[in-house]
Amino acid sequence: MITNIKMKKLVMWVGLLLIVALTALSIVGAFLGTERAKELFNSPALVFFWVAITVLLTGGMLVFGRLRQKAGLLLIHAGCVLVLVGGMYSSQASHQLLREYFGSAGVPHGYMAIFEGQSENRIMAIEQINVMFRNLKKQRRTSPDDQPYLQKLPFRMRLNDFRIEYYENRGKLLIYAQKKPIGQMKALVGEEFDMGPELPRIRILRTFRNFRINIKNGKRQVSDDIGKGENPALEVEISRPDGKTEKKYIFERFPDFNVLGDGQLQMRYVLMPKDYFSDLEVEDGEDGQAGTLKTIEVNKPLHYGGYYFYQSDYDHESGQYTILSVRSDTGLIVVFAGYFLLCAGVFWHFWFRNIIAGRACGPRND
Repeated sequence: MITNIKMKKLVMWVGLLLIVALTALSIVGAFLGTERAKELFNSPALVFFWVAITVLLTGGMLVFGRLRQKAGLLLIHAGCVLVLVGGMYSSQASHQLLREYFGSAGVPHGYMAIFEGQSENRIMAIEQINVMFRNLKKQRRTSPDDQPYLQKLPFRMRLNDFRIEYYENRGKLLIYAQKKPIGQMKALVGEEFDMGPELPRIRILRTFRNFRINIKNGKRQVSDDIGKGENPALEVEISRPDGKTEKKYIFERFPDFNVLGDGQLQMRYVLMPKDYFSDLEVEDGEDGQAGTLKTIEVNKPLHYGGYYFYQSDYDHESGQYTILSVRSDTGLIVVFAGYFLLCAGVFWHFWFRNIIAGRACGPRND
């Protein structure tokens, strides 16, 4: 027969072993990468581990009377239990069980690709996103159609505008000969690059934030339209060894246009993005009425309909679409409540109770 003392020792030793295992798993997961770590922590063996540590913490609060008498320790343990329960409820394995046994259509995480001026309600896996864009390039279509997906949302997300903010004066002009890099230069007006006696000399004449061409009186006029839209470009002067010079425009978003002459010389204009923004509009209801409007950027998501929409990636070639990371908020309230109790318990156990006890004793009379 197991006595109360033996039960307490058993709980303590099992708890110690689980904490050591949790530490080891955290270290291993840090070296696996995001996808492999997600597979590991959602595996059946780890599901059993999370359940075991949750049961142990709950059992500890029942077995050890001192935990129930110490408010700080009780809050710490209760907070840990809520964090674990909320994390398991929001996990991929939990969503899979909900789909199999309760018919839930939710997914914990996915991606959404939206073209400017269009709306979308399909959540896809990143592999499905990549396949979709490969198919679009092959078929030369401007919008996705009949692509596989993980889930359809009951509302649509519309991309009104996408724009990129760049660091000032950090652009570079990369120069290639026969597809091999031969040099680079700062993308600043007046900068020159001499490639030797048998190759042209390049000088930057002008920089554009939003390159535009207008036809006026039958003549082409180039301007920098600093308004809505982005089309970064450089105007360069190419001085050839035979004395001839010509002007060319090098575009950051259209690298295929930057091949010069017979294709032996290529240039690439590269900018360093500082931030990128998506102006989103929620279309909810049967008639697709406009609802919430929000501009999202990195680490500043939109929360709507039980999901968080994060800025994840974008069209690096022409800036025509954005890629959002979509995460379900299932279980987050429980996790946040757990962290609140955990922090409250730590502050109470190590600081507040000592302050209250000190005030209760009153000032010392030396």
